[in-house]
Amino acid sequence: MAAFTQSAEAGRLEAHLALGLLSLDNDFGRRPDHRAALRHFKTASDLPEGAYQLGRMFLAGQATPKDPITGAFWLHQAAEKGHARARSEYDKLELTFSPGQQKRLERMIEEGLAPTTRTRPEADADSK
Repeated sequence: MAAFTQSAEAGRLEAHLALGLLSLDNDFGRRPDHRAALRHFKTASDLPEGAYQLGRMFLAGQATPKDPITGAFWLHQAAEKGHARARSEYDKLELTFSPGQQKRLERMIEEGLAPTTRTRPEADADSK
């Protein structure tokens, strides 16, 4: 874990991705740290798997308000980078959206922006 942390501190996106995945791992009776995972996946969102994992966190509402539109945005970003699972999940999810939700998603995709900084208030208080 220390090697990943050092690599992440040096700016390696792959290390942030690994730390995000490790933060979700509950092996050895350890509780997942969703806030840490979200932080690492945001940093690694230029990688297909990082964007995919970030999308899944928004879809599930882990360390962030549940937001299917923002989740779909990140799945789309991952799919555009060749992530096959993200493409499949995005295609299924998009079919469930109302016309208004589809329009919001299309706008986000066109602008390349997603509100990824929103977190639960209690998460913000804990991180200070």
